[in-house]
Amino acid sequence: MERLIIQVAVGYMLKVMKSTKVVDFQKNEFAAIRHGNYDQFLSLVNGPIPEMVVYNAGVIKTKNISQKEDFDFAALIKAGPSLLIFYKRCLAHYGNFKDSEIDDNTFEKIALFEIGLRMHANNKALLIEMEKFESVIDKLGAAVKMSDEEIKQLHLGRQLLNMIKHKKMKFDTWESGLNAFLSVCLIVDKYKLNVK
Repeated sequence: MERLIIQVAVGYMLKVMKSTKVVDFQKNEFAAIRHGNYDQFLSLVNGPIPEMVVYNAGVIKTKNISQKEDFDFAALIKAGPSLLIFYKRCLAHYGNFKDSEIDDNTFEKIALFEIGLRMHANNKALLIEMEKFESVIDKLGAAVKMSDEEIKQLHLGRQLLNMIKHKKMKFDTWESGLNAFLSVCLIVDKYKLNVK
C-alpha cells in the first residue's frame, strides 16, 4: 500500500515528540497540519501548490482556492509539496533515529488516526476551528452511529496519542497502549474513516 507524505511527516514528528528531543523547530507548522488547518500550514511552509481541478456542487474550480471553500482531501493533496519540504526540514533538524517501543509504521498509523477522524468530521461539517480531538471523536462517533463501546475504544487511541505527545503514561505499558490501538484500527476500518 502506498504511503502518504502526511503519514510519514506527522508520524515522524510524533516519534520526535515521544523522544527526549526538545520540539522547538517547525512546531507551528506541525500544530497546523496535525489539526487539519491546511491553509495555515501552506502559508507557513509556502511550498508550491499543485494544479488541480475540483468539482463541487456543480461548479468546476481550477484556481487554488482556500480550505474553507474546499474539502479536506483536496486540501491534503494541495499540501503535499509543502509536507515534503516540512518533513525534510524536520529530518535535517531532529535527525534519523529509532524508537525502542514503537516502530515507524505504527507511528504513521497513529498519525493517520487523528488526521483521518478530523478530516471525516470536518467533511461532515461537525467541527469548529481547532476542535479538541476528544470532541472530534464524540461528534463523529455519534454522526456515524457508533456504539458507546466503539467510541470508548477510539478514546483509548486518543489516550495513546496523548501519551506520545505529552510523555504522560495513560496505560501501564507501551505494549498495552499499542494493543488497545489495534481495536481502534478495526473500528476506523469498519466505518471507513481512513485517510486512504
